[in-house]
Parts: sequence; C-alpha cells; structure tokens
Amino acid sequence: MAKITITDIAKQAGVAKSTVSRYLNGGSVSKKTRLKIDQVVKDADYKPNAFAQSLKKQTSHTIGVIVPRLDSFAQTEMLRGLDAANQDDILLILNTYQDDDLVQNAIEQVDILGLGGVILFATNLTPTIKDALHALDVPVVIQGQNDPAFARVIVDDNLAGSAIGHVAANSTNTLIISVDPQQDFEVGAVRYQAVTSQLTKHYDTVYADFSLATAKQVTTQALATTRYDTIIALSDLMAAGALQSLKNANVNVPEDTSVYGFGGTLISDLVSPNITTFAFDYFAVGQQLYHLFKQQQIKPEPTKIIIGGTLVNKQSN
Repeated sequence: MAKITITDIAKQAGVAKSTVSRYLNGGSVSKKTRLKIDQVVKDADYKPNAFAQSLKKQTSHTIGVIVPRLDSFAQTEMLRGLDAANQDDILLILNTYQDDDLVQNAIEQVDILGLGGVILFATNLTPTIKDALHALDVPVVIQGQNDPAFARVIVDDNLAGSAIGHVAANSTNTLIISVDPQQDFEVGAVRYQAVTSQLTKHYDTVYADFSLATAKQVTTQALATTRYDTIIALSDLMAAGALQSLKNANVNVPEDTSVYGFGGTLISDLVSPNITTFAFDYFAVGQQLYHLFKQQQIKPEPTKIIIGGTLVNKQSN
C-alpha cells in the first residue's frame, strides 16, 4: 500500500490540508473534525514525518500580517502595538501596495506557506478577498473594516466624524476632502456620513486617495472658484495637503479658513499651523489585534472591538 499523505488525509476526511496540519501539530480543531481525522489516521496507520512536523510547528507560530502600505504612520503604530503584545509568535509582514490583486495573492500565501493565521489591515473587502479569507482554515482577524463575518478591530469612525462635524457645524461653506468608499468604506462612507450629518449649512465634497499630493491638488482646484471657511479632510495627511494649498493661495489659517483632520498622526504636529484632529490610539489598536487573534485560536467567533479616540484642538481652527 502506498504511503498516505496529508493531502490524502484531508481528502478522505473532507477538510482542508491546513486543518490536518493543525491537527497533527496539536492546534485548534473542532471536536467533530478531530474525530473524522482520527478515524482516517487510524485506518491508514499514518505516522507523520518527524522532520516535516518540526518545520510545520515553527510555521504554525508565524502570523501573516497583510498591510496595504508601509509608509503610513497609523500602520507603523499598529505594527508596533502588535509587536509589543506579541508573546512567542513570528510576524510575517506582507505589503500589498494598496492593490486588491496583491491582497488576494497574500491571503493565498497564508495557506501555501502553512502559516498559523492572518491579520489583515483592510482598506477594501471585495467579494473575492472575502471568499479567499473564508477559504482559509486558520484564525483570521481584520483591521479597519466593520464586516460582521470576521473578527475585527476598528476605530470609532462614527464618534470621530460626529465630533469633527459638530465643531464645524455652523460653518457657512465647508469643503470635505473624502476618499472613494470603494477604496475605504469605513472612511469614505461611515466617517464621511458622520461628518455631514452634523453640518447645518452648505458643503462641497472632493475626493483624494489619502495622499498629501492628491489632497493638495483637489484643494487647489476647489479654491480656484470658491472660498471656504472650513476644510475637513478625512485623514491628517490629506489635511496637510489642504494646508499647503491654502498657503499657496495666500489664505490664512485659521483666520480665513479652519482645517481639520483625522488620526492624531505625527504629520498633524509637523506642519504649521498644527492641525486640529480626532486622534486614535493606533498602538492600542495593534495590541488589541494581537489579543483578538490569540482569542480566535481558542474560540473562533466574529468578535468586534471598537477603539475610540479624542478630539485634539490645535492651531488650525
């Protein structure tokens, strides 16, 4: 009789190869699944290769952390929080350059490499990406998007948007620098709607891509025809771009125009005047991501953790 393999066991038990691997390495497997694999292993008199098992045990302690970019202060802080909370795992960082196809490829690598799970910093959960995540048989935790199908850690965009919108509620003419909700639903839809729900007078909306350069460009285009007494950018970096555009147009901040951002990131303090912002504790977000991941290893369930924040008044309003 030919020697049975993990692939054979998975097919006979009707489970994924990663489930069999986790079973052989003493990982978390449901009682029903464990019984099925037990029977297949017993019938086949399967004896795992000791060397291969030792390799897999090392791999199972590696968590794939999928990030959209590495030049973001918020994401750097979250990674620092993850690392600070880390107990005995290896964090494998996979950068996807804000490309959905690369996100899907990174998720597939989690299964191919036999990683112990994945933490996805998500800006956009397309149906294809969600299907790829659901196909994994390891713990999955999402950051940034409030999808009830997954365990996730999110910042309170409703609270943040309402707070900024409230302080700008009576502005006569407001420019909002948003992002396409298809690029980031929580920012472009949830945060945006929370802001606009508080505004009582006229506002215009332009769209950027989270970058300083694009925010500066769309602000310059808007200022070519209109003067605004308030600009609300849905990230600190975009607020900094708006501030540069206002300076180039000889508009005084905050005397002529107030500027608001979101995040409480380093850029809000580096520019002049400092930008009033709703600050999130991204380091704490990273810590909570790791703690939630460890919980998922014991009891998988779509837990939601919301991290609040604080309105920080500075010089730009």
